[in-house]
Amino acid sequence: MDLAVLETARGGILREGLAFRYCDVGIVTNVTEDHLGLDGIETLDDLRKVKRLIPEVVLPEGTCILNADDEGCVAMAEYTDGQIVYFSLQANNPVVQQAVKRGGTAWYADHDWIVCASEGHTWRFLPIRDIPITINGFARHNIANALAALAAAHSLGKSITELRSSIITFFPDMKQNRGRFNLTRIADRCIIADYAHNPAGVRAIYDTLSQMRMNRLITAASAAGDRPDEAIREMGSIIASHSDLFVVKEDENLRGREPMEAAQLLKDSALKSGLDPADVHIVLDEKEAYHAAWQLTQPGDLLLLLHDNFDHVEQFLSGISRQPSGGKVRTSPRFRNKNQRFRPVHGESTYSPTKRGV
Repeated sequence: MDLAVLETARGGILREGLAFRYCDVGIVTNVTEDHLGLDGIETLDDLRKVKRLIPEVVLPEGTCILNADDEGCVAMAEYTDGQIVYFSLQANNPVVQQAVKRGGTAWYADHDWIVCASEGHTWRFLPIRDIPITINGFARHNIANALAALAAAHSLGKSITELRSSIITFFPDMKQNRGRFNLTRIADRCIIADYAHNPAGVRAIYDTLSQMRMNRLITAASAAGDRPDEAIREMGSIIASHSDLFVVKEDENLRGREPMEAAQLLKDSALKSGLDPADVHIVLDEKEAYHAAWQLTQPGDLLLLLHDNFDHVEQFLSGISRQPSGGKVRTSPRFRNKNQRFRPVHGESTYSPTKRGV
């Protein structure tokens, strides 16, 4: 084994500790008010202290990659022995600007481009729209994720050429990124499945969808039972403010809630936020909820499935594809049939071929 990439979640750290003693690269993408009220973590500052453990175990010769747009992440710079590399969605971020002036390394978005600055040199990496995982540049959360991933791979010695060839062949489909903004078209409807399960994640999905063409937006979603009531209500409010119709479902694992309890919180919040009672439907079983939501769609609609179990999404898609009027299930070509545009950095003249011939 040459390399291991490990997601290190808050819950795992609190229950089991780290699965490793030290790391060559540590990344903290953000700290949001999720999971508060669980395992003794009551405040955002408590959560920051837990996530700070990653920077603390980066080796002195390693790299700590931090989100310069998140003040909690920026504060972690004081707790690592590794070299700090920042990433940001804003070229004028003062933390990034200071790092660049000192000759440090930073990855950031500058208008329509991904830019890398290192050791006093700055170069354009790729147009953001040419990176499939950014959904034509609409998904700002995935632009940030791409920046962090590029910074990590670059710190491990991957060349700009290798990075370009890799990131333009990573697609948000069921083969390469299962369950994360997987887009399918059936019978003139657009279906998007994602695992967003907290207010920040749900808000990021709707921010992306707001830039896409559609007739109506229909959402099928549930809330994790171990979240505080207020977090569940916030999810219901966000969904209601962006959806024309809302199908409320329930997770298989209620996580300490009574049946219908979390679903009722979502429904009540959606109604309070302005959705008409006729536009909010409770169908607790996830598979049945997807079919109920599908029956509500019309050509031109977008159906958003915020799943608990992605197997249910696959079973649903397989089922409706067999219906006479369903048409063929296919990944949207909007992410694949793109003419990529490249500009070699200084000293480069060619691009490394990949299995896809890029």
